[in-house]
Amino acid sequence: MKMSQVAERVAALESKVESIVNNQDKIEDKIDLILENHLHHIELDVQSIKTSLQLYSKVLITTLAIPGVIFTIMQIVKLIKG
Repeated sequence: MKMSQVAERVAALESKVESIVNNQDKIEDKIDLILENHLHHIELDVQSIKTSLQLYSKVLITTLAIPGVIFTIMQIVKLIKG
């Protein structure tokens, strides 16, 4: 193989490597963009779930407390009536 043929092949390989590196950089940028956007949606979903849980826990506590309050009032009335 002549030196000129080797130089041509090396130059061709260099251009292919540069192309691969450029494509890899583009892919990394796209992946970063997707992760940033997806992470934002996950944060919104988690915040929504957190808000729902807070609301449902308050409703549950209130619902569970009502019979206790009624029972206490009934016991007080029984004590007063004697």
